[in-house]
Amino acid sequence: TAAFFRRLLGASASRYTITGVTAWLIDNGLFSILKWIFGNKRISVPPLSFSTLTLFTVIGMVSGFVFSFLTNRKWTFHSNSKMRWQLFRCIVLLAFNTLVTAVAVNLAGLTHIYFLPDIVKYTMSCAIGVWNYFIYKRWVYK
Repeated sequence: TAAFFRRLLGASASRYTITGVTAWLIDNGLFSILKWIFGNKRISVPPLSFSTLTLFTVIGMVSGFVFSFLTNRKWTFHSNSKMRWQLFRCIVLLAFNTLVTAVAVNLAGLTHIYFLPDIVKYTMSCAIGVWNYFIYKRWVYK
């Protein structure tokens, strides 16, 4: 069993998953905590504003990004390439992912269903996780 776990954790996909889940917890945890602290706490209250949901989305995603970039670079993909180009590529990808997520979350925020933006945010995080693995492996950390 120890050899199995060593092989499993030795694979970049496994390390990426561990890193991604942790980054996801940082990202979505901050989003949900900020939304709970500063947002509406009852269904009858009007939905949060576009700028507020966008700010919470950006704070969560940037925090998760910093953790993910540093961990993926060294632990997941064992990259020694120039950090500035990797960081630039990751920032381009982060900007795209943040824009797509913010639009989706804000569309969900137009409803009076308080928890819908959270569900959309979590779903977007999963989709981003899948496409980012391939983009990281083939473009960012190559």
